[in-house]
Amino acid sequence: MTKEIATKKQLEDRFFLDFEASGLGEESYPISVAWGSKASGIKYFVISSLYSPDWNVWCKYSQKIHGMTQDFVNNEGVHPFIVCNAMLDDLRGKKVYSHGAEFDRYWLDVLMAFSGEMIKHDINIFEVVAKDCVQDDILFCKLHDDLEFHNAKNDVIQLINIFAK
Repeated sequence: MTKEIATKKQLEDRFFLDFEASGLGEESYPISVAWGSKASGIKYFVISSLYSPDWNVWCKYSQKIHGMTQDFVNNEGVHPFIVCNAMLDDLRGKKVYSHGAEFDRYWLDVLMAFSGEMIKHDINIFEVVAKDCVQDDILFCKLHDDLEFHNAKNDVIQLINIFAK
């Protein structure tokens, strides 16, 4: 798989996306997602797992880094169909950028598969990369500096601030 390297100018009005998950294992599931652009603003959803009997694995480390308990996710989260529909309305056919595209593609597929028919979503996620590894490491640090919790909405805000100035 090749990575698309985009310039700052190319990213100005592009959409950025980030998922957070209940863990990193195959039985894990997305618990929150955010996407947006400088022009459109940001949408953020917490995704309830109450609607899927298969979504029951919970990692305490994930809880610690995301700052969300399983009860919070289930009680405050919305139905996955609502999130799928909003994503399709906003992102279908668009280039979407992520710092961690491989994971975000996976969580997108898990969320869309929940629909029961694996919707052909036509959402294209590309990796946001800097020119070299040192810059990419700096980007990762900027995304997570001074944040108490690793949060999808914060990551999208940071990506927009870094790439869409």
